[in-house]
Amino acid sequence: NAFPPLGISKRIKNKPLSTFKRKDTFLRLTAAEQEGLVKIDLNLANQEDLDAIVAPLQDLYVSDGTEENSQVWNDMRKEALKLAVDKYVLPSIRSETRRRLAADAMEVVLQETADNLWAYATKAPIPVTNEEGAEVEDKRIMAAVYGAGDKAGPPSTVVLLDQHGNLVDFLHLPQLSGFIAKRRTIAGQPYSIFDDPKKNRDAMRFREFIEAHLPHALVVGMGHPEAKSLRDELHSVIDRVAADNTMVLQSLETGAILKFSADESIAMAWENSRAAESELPSSPSIIRRAVALARQALDPLAVLSSTCGQFKEILTVRLHELEKYIPRELKGRYIDEVICTAVAQTGVDLNVAVSEPWKGATLPFVPGLGYRKAAALLKMIRQGGGALGGRAFLVEQDLLGPVVYRNAAPFLMVTNSSAASQQYGFDLIDATRIHPEDYELAYALAHAIEGTGELDSGNDVIEFALDNRDRVEMFNLAAFADKQAKKPQALNPASSAGVVREEAPIGVGADDPSPDVIEGHMQEELAIDDDDNDDDDDDVQDAPDVPQVVGATSDPTAPLDPTSSPGVVQTAEKPEEAQAGVTEPSDAPGPPVTGELDEQQPSQVAPEVAPEMASEVAAVDAAALLTKLIDIRMELVAPFSDIRPIFKDLSNEDVFWMLAGDKRAVKIGRKIEAKIRHVSEEAAAGNIPELNNAEALIEASAVSSKQLVQNCRDFFRPGDTAVGAIIAIDTENAVVYLSTASAHLNADVEYETQYLAMEDPYYVVPDKETLQQEEARLKGTKARPKITVRPIRHPYFKNVTAAEAASEVLTGPVGVSIIRPAAKSFKRLYITMSMPSGMVLNVGVKELGTPKSNLTLAGPLEVEPIPGHKFEYEDLDELVVRFIDPIAAAMRSLSMHRKWRGGPETGPAKSWEEIKDDLRLEKGSSSFTGYCIAPDVYRPGAFYIAHHIGSSPRREYFIVLPEGFYFRKKMYGTVEHMLASWKKNPFGNVTQTYQQPQAMPMQPPGYPMQPY
Repeated sequence: NAFPPLGISKRIKNKPLSTFKRKDTFLRLTAAEQEGLVKIDLNLANQEDLDAIVAPLQDLYVSDGTEENSQVWNDMRKEALKLAVDKYVLPSIRSETRRRLAADAMEVVLQETADNLWAYATKAPIPVTNEEGAEVEDKRIMAAVYGAGDKAGPPSTVVLLDQHGNLVDFLHLPQLSGFIAKRRTIAGQPYSIFDDPKKNRDAMRFREFIEAHLPHALVVGMGHPEAKSLRDELHSVIDRVAADNTMVLQSLETGAILKFSADESIAMAWENSRAAESELPSSPSIIRRAVALARQALDPLAVLSSTCGQFKEILTVRLHELEKYIPRELKGRYIDEVICTAVAQTGVDLNVAVSEPWKGATLPFVPGLGYRKAAALLKMIRQGGGALGGRAFLVEQDLLGPVVYRNAAPFLMVTNSSAASQQYGFDLIDATRIHPEDYELAYALAHAIEGTGELDSGNDVIEFALDNRDRVEMFNLAAFADKQAKKPQALNPASSAGVVREEAPIGVGADDPSPDVIEGHMQEELAIDDDDNDDDDDDVQDAPDVPQVVGATSDPTAPLDPTSSPGVVQTAEKPEEAQAGVTEPSDAPGPPVTGELDEQQPSQVAPEVAPEMASEVAAVDAAALLTKLIDIRMELVAPFSDIRPIFKDLSNEDVFWMLAGDKRAVKIGRKIEAKIRHVSEEAAAGNIPELNNAEALIEASAVSSKQLVQNCRDFFRPGDTAVGAIIAIDTENAVVYLSTASAHLNADVEYETQYLAMEDPYYVVPDKETLQQEEARLKGTKARPKITVRPIRHPYFKNVTAAEAASEVLTGPVGVSIIRPAAKSFKRLYITMSMPSGMVLNVGVKELGTPKSNLTLAGPLEVEPIPGHKFEYEDLDELVVRFIDPIAAAMRSLSMHRKWRGGPETGPAKSWEEIKDDLRLEKGSSSFTGYCIAPDVYRPGAFYIAHHIGSSPRREYFIVLPEGFYFRKKMYGTVEHMLASWKKNPFGNVTQTYQQPQAMPMQPPGYPMQPY
């Protein structure tokens, strides 16, 4: 229909290839083809196009002869050329065209994904300000997240964090979990949560929690539809506290407890991240999520960065509806570029990163660093006292090499923001984006602005400029640039200290295997000595392609070009004066910094220039200097100003779409399932599982097109599942109105025309008469599918029957597996695995989650190979790694064991009668060893140890489980361990010796046991 992500692929016809440019349409077509829904044909428009390709070739191969033989040969040549073009040239063109169209479509999706991630990366912290508008320093943030409670999950939880983001206290609210009862008021009496017996206990506990800690702000995560009810109840408690304890809340700098709503997506990704497990190993996941939500209020970019590290937990957040069709490595590259750009624009305070480790997650994304260098840098600072006294310490203490320092310095702030840093006196300029190579120019500008010359130190004049920002803004930079340009000496004497290669990559280290760095080698990895190291590439070796630092030179030994501002990162287009330190390099021509001449460049002054002209040649170009001065002035006016958009609280509409999903998929006309919860005469109310349990309402007037419905109870009952079409969406109240009337349910053609044909003129919608003719022609001819086709995307999953899966796995080595759907049930899958006996093993997989109307996977998954041994897995990836792979490895070890008698290397698998005959023949011979291992050919998955130690052959069963070999109700890790146990007591329990395994070996009921 018109609403799934791949809907546009249904009826595309005769679409010119040029119309696919800069669109994601071809990716949707390719994905639909992979799902078996459509078939893509790339063809020439007409015969004339083929002739246009063949005609030039004919001129090269066709003879000019006029004889009959020549004409016959020419006809054969023409046919051969047409055949060659059709069979070889056109397929190559088609293949290359598909590749290019797919790459272009992926680029569009990746850019849209990066834009959505950029929206997360540029979110500002919540404003916690006092009455004068100044930021509160000692802020306390409280965060609340909704929980299902009872047996469904942890209860709703509230946490309190201090200004450093450390967890101070938490509170569980079981009464405000699960389905939160609606407010019921008595006529004439205002509602009070403290009088509600279903909520008053938690309300009182929350009130005591507030009065004990007095938070400045409360942030409620909107990760579930019931979170709105949780937010309303918590707000009512805060309002009651404010009414009863006015003086207490007035003691807060904010004057009241500020109330905000927030997106939980990043917090949910962080709760299961490596960073969360390392920092809060014993805390429940819901506390981790609440901590991440509160930290987002303090520093959202730091929390986001910790999910974008080496393990890329951010990929669990849905950023685009087509993201599952994009390779992981491509998404990872775009993620690195987005976060690197955001970190470069906001900067990182090194002393804060050291004292508050969770904020150090942004450091690896500083241009020029990476995971390895960032981790080593933090470790060395901690070992050296826990703080830095300025940017110069990075070089003076050999913490960074010159190349890394030059790239990273303008993005690294050094302030007295931590307790350990109070021992130092700081230069104010180290808290700006001004590059250290431009400090002398910044001091000269500040001296000129001060004007009197009474202030000697650079820090004093910078402080004067910061305190007199009006004078800075009014200062004539053009005149100052002209004056400075006439000076004979360069203004950047330290610029030649940095050695930079052209296009030196900066940012996150692509080859950093781990943040862990061996202590004895940290100095060699970070502090590169110019005299001892001939190759400065190592200084920036571990960085992928991310935003580049402007000003790199092609000659490693040449001084830096003054026309480029060091430390300036090229990012997304911004207004020229919106960000200090982020500008494009000036194109104005200018001489080099030094007086050295390059004979190969005609633009430079000839060698015969007079000595008195040398100073003019060496002077800095005024236009290029003005570019730097503009950046410096902006930093003096607003040092490291936050260029992120102003914080905006979530509206009810924002919350609805955040929970419901993509607006392109939730539209009027879409058919969707609703679980009926309550029915009255006027309407049936329920929830929509596909839209995160959004509220659904079916009014009596929208029940039927054929009759006037007076009572909805005649059509619905609580617990029913109703399929309806969306006819209206109330985003303010988060209600989706559905209709079960046939007029709305059968309007597919109208919606295809409205949503798809209007979007793409090559989407051909057939008329109703044509559709009716097709349905009449196909009626009764469709064969009933042998399987329930499931839209599951996984390398191991295939929509095939049991016989098809068996024939495919048997062509491969032992352990090859296919996950396939069940023939009838959509709540079950099967694993078909090749066995060493030349048979297949079929293992049932039960889906424990709520069934979905689109038949996607309903995890978690449960496997019970034998009674009492249940294994539960979150998804197919975990099922493969923890169940399929171990069993396959165990079966391969069986097939290679010296005692194996079950094929394929040892010949076809034999029945028990044949094994007994072999044992009788071998007994008494010199080569007889007494036992062997073989499969039960009538019970795939069951194996036994057979022996003829006594008077007659015997066998004893075992099976293979993920933990190893299950034998005599015990688990053994290897075949040898199992055999060693058996050898100690070969006969075991006599009654058990002949007992076949119960319900063996993981086959569905009624499944044929004969080998294929």
